[in-house]
Amino acid sequence: MTQILVVDDEPLYQQLVKVNLVKENYDVIVAGNGLDAVDMVASQHPDLVIMDVMMPKMDGLSACERIRQFSNVPIIILTARGEEQDRVRGLDLGADDYVVKPFSATELVARVRAVLRRAETTE
Repeated sequence: MTQILVVDDEPLYQQLVKVNLVKENYDVIVAGNGLDAVDMVASQHPDLVIMDVMMPKMDGLSACERIRQFSNVPIIILTARGEEQDRVRGLDLGADDYVVKPFSATELVARVRAVLRRAETTE
């Protein structure tokens, strides 16, 4: 079963994303900050990471950069920061996609499928 790590410091967003992914038969694990996310990617090797930017301990962009030092796991940034320079920075630091809150759950799940498909063909 495909495992997805959802990283957000807001329990409401964690739950919203988790419920929609579980409905699509994904196994979902969660973390509340970037530092825990880096540890979980290293120890649990999820198939995809969906990560907020603004979080305590380590922000999502720093976590993305750190994860890229040891893993090619697909990463989707999911954040309220939607300015062009934020999106460009996220993609330049290694994110595979960038989704701005508020978001459509249906579109997010479609983006998850698309990113996972691309990851499959590059392995």
